[in-house]
Amino acid sequence: MNRSVRPYALRGFAPAPLFATLLLGQAAPPPAGERNEPSPEVRYNEGVSLYREGRLAEAKERFGDAAARARAEVAARALYNAGTTRYAEALPMVADDQPAEARAAARTEAIAALEEALQTLKDAMRADPSNRDARVNAELAHRLLKRLREEQQEQEQEQDQEQQQDQQQQQDQEQQEQGQGQDQEQEQEQSQEQDQEQSQGQDQEQDQEQQQQQTQEPQQQQQEQRMSQNEIERLLQRIRERERARLEQLAARTRGQTSPAPRDW
Repeated sequence: MNRSVRPYALRGFAPAPLFATLLLGQAAPPPAGERNEPSPEVRYNEGVSLYREGRLAEAKERFGDAAARARAEVAARALYNAGTTRYAEALPMVADDQPAEARAAARTEAIAALEEALQTLKDAMRADPSNRDARVNAELAHRLLKRLREEQQEQEQEQDQEQQQDQQQQQDQEQQEQGQGQDQEQEQEQSQEQDQEQSQGQDQEQDQEQQQQQTQEPQQQQQEQRMSQNEIERLLQRIRERERARLEQLAARTRGQTSPAPRDW
């Protein structure tokens, strides 16, 4: 009985159904050394059952094993189912409810899955050119892969623009800081020039004061010298006067001593 199984759907990208017919019977007995290995038909049927359970990664592995060892008809079906399963694995990776912070990583993973699915579906088309579903799913995988690549390119361009803007802002900030530094240096230079001018003015004033002091000092010294001479002359005059008075007193006493005593007879 042919049971169609559809994987997870994404708007406009739901794939054609899986070849879900279980294969009956067994293939020719395997070589003696491989008797314990399941036949390709068994692997194929296991893949169908796992696909129905939603265990896509395991299902793809079973279909790949069947495609590698089965006869042409079964191998073509297994290739189609493997490609469709891989395509179905990629759909949840690009779902609309994907968190924004995980979307970029999920997109990259989905692109890798779609590239593998597209290649496997092309192999299925070559193995069975009459398989319309393989062509449909390959076209869907190609369209979704193209859309994701465009989104990835746009995101990379936006990131490049943001990076360029960040670099430009950083350069502008550095230039602004350099300009502020230059302004500060100019202010410091102007302040130093003003300080030098003030220092030179103070030095000139000090020189002028020193010159004036040097000019005034001889005059003061001369005045001090003249004042000293006047004082000396006055001092000598006082000494002379005191000496003259002393001599007069001495002469007066001497005259009193030498005068004749009066006669009392």
